[in-house]
This record gives sequence, C-alpha cells and structure tokens, in this order.
Amino acid sequence: MIFYREAGELIFGSRLKRISERFLMDVSKIYKSLNIPFEVSWFPLFYLLNERGKLSVTEIARELEITHSAVSQLVTILQKKKLILFLNDKNDKRKRLIHFTQKGRNLMNTISPVWDSMRRAVQNLFSEGVNSTILLTALDELEESMERVSVYERLLSEIRKGQHQEVEIFPYEPKCKASYKNLILNWFIENENTKVSDVDLINNPDKEIQQDRAVILMAKAREEWIGTIVVQKNGNGKSDIKYLVVDKRWRSNHIEEQLKREMIRELKK
Repeated sequence: MIFYREAGELIFGSRLKRISERFLMDVSKIYKSLNIPFEVSWFPLFYLLNERGKLSVTEIARELEITHSAVSQLVTILQKKKLILFLNDKNDKRKRLIHFTQKGRNLMNTISPVWDSMRRAVQNLFSEGVNSTILLTALDELEESMERVSVYERLLSEIRKGQHQEVEIFPYEPKCKASYKNLILNWFIENENTKVSDVDLINNPDKEIQQDRAVILMAKAREEWIGTIVVQKNGNGKSDIKYLVVDKRWRSNHIEEQLKREMIRELKK
C-alpha cells in the first residue's frame, strides 16, 4: 500500500485496475459459492436487458460505450448458453432485438437478490471511510472530464509544456557554426529538390551578421542545438525568412512558432 500511495497519480490507472480485479474476483467467488452459473463479464448485458426488456446490438454498444464487435462476441457466448435469443422487431422487420430466453430469465431472477446484497455491501464499504462516500460521484466527474479532454491529450499537452520550458532561444554565435550548418544542410538533404541559394548565409553567417545583412537565432534543448531561424534584410526596411529549420526529432513541439516569435522581438529591438 505504501508504494501505491507514494506513486500517487503516476499509478492511478494501475491502482484502479488492481482494485477492480480484486473486486471482480470476490464477486466471482460469491457466484461460485452459491452455485450460480454466472460470469462477472455478463453483468452489463444482463443488467441492461433486465432494465430495458429488449435491445439491439447497436443500442447495447451505445449504452455500454463499447464496440459493436465486443457486444457481438458476448452475445454469441450467451446464445450458445441458451440465455438470450434474437427476435425481429414488430415495428421494423430489419431490426433484430435481443431477449432473455426462459433460461436466461430464470438466471436473472436467481441472481437479482445477490445484486441487491452486493449493492448494500458496497454501500457499507463506501461508508467506512471519510472520503469513500463520494467515490462514485468522483468517478462520474472523472469520466465526464475525460470525455471533454482525453488522458492522451492531457499527457501530450504536459509533455509539450515541459519540452517548451527546456527549449531556449539564443542569438547566433560563432561557437554554433557547425551545428547551424548541419541543421540547414540536413534540411536540404531532406528536401533534395530544393536548390541551394544564399550560400554565404550558410558558409559565412558571422560575416552576414556583422555586415547587418542577416539576423540568426538558434534554439537549444538539453545542451543540443535543435533549430535555427535565419532572416535576411533586403535593404528596404523589410526582412525575409530565408531558413526556418528544426531537427526532425523536435518538430511536433511547435518550436518553429517559438523561433518566429523570438525573431519578431529581436527585429523590433
């Protein structure tokens, strides 16, 4: 338990899985001890059919928020057990609805009191802790938040924030020359149909800067030069971006935008 508490949010998914598996294992043991031929994985479908009476595969998939294929697999298993069957909808002959067979209805009647006892037992479990009483409400809120913005999107956003924080922009210096040339030449290799122009900007950036014909900024992360932006002054008070290059390993992190923003600030100075 100490490990799980120390890991905190980092092990949230694994901890939920662990609790869920433990809970379902105990429930499964109850069914077996009562000699009830019921699997915990059948619960969602049985519960829905008991509440709604009859449903199509599509309706079940929508209600449970699982794939059509997953529903079909479960339905196939329960059909083989002779617990459910398909009947045509009276109002739409193309639509097939799932019903309990008599055997399925008998099983439902047998298991219903167990579910009532289970509900009371879990309510008692939740009442033992100060914060446990709001657990289901908290889960509702959590699922709603995940519907709005997925965990994947939240993680990616935080990772990118961290990467943005570690990226620094500096004015070009002679010590950057080798990295500067490599960035631009690698870009030409990737874009092999692009003709090399402005050779002086590539080979003699120091001279171009000293003669006030260019402004060059470099992006650095983890002690490595990962990008550059090169602006050439055209003599009439305007400037053109000649090169905007970021190492391909970092291109998903919006560093191009950072370089452009910093260049605008530099030019305004």
